[in-house]
Amino acid sequence: METLLTIDPTTDTSKINRKRKVNIVLLDVDFDKAMRLQESHLRNYRRALALEKRGDLISAAKLYWKNIYKHGTDAPANFNRLLTVLHKLELYEDELNVALVFQSFVSKAYEERLNKRIERLRKKIQ
Repeated sequence: METLLTIDPTTDTSKINRKRKVNIVLLDVDFDKAMRLQESHLRNYRRALALEKRGDLISAAKLYWKNIYKHGTDAPANFNRLLTVLHKLELYEDELNVALVFQSFVSKAYEERLNKRIERLRKKIQ
């Protein structure tokens, strides 16, 4: 069986244990930060959905974009909702720009559908 770490039996293990504890603490901090960020994304997404349902499409679009641009989420749900809202608002150039950004994150299964949308938007804008 292959191992990730090779440890010499003569090595002072107290140093390894201290290093390991530091790494675990750093991993825990990163994990906690990641979890808080994920919870923030979800909260913003739910808030944006509620705004959208109330008809406040501009505020919803801003919140979806905040999730994508400021918080760095590449979750397809944020992109899809934002594209839909921008289309409803007839902000076709913004919709095209978001679609082009989304193209970098989209899975192969969704790529063809997104490319068709981009083509339709380009025709509509001309």
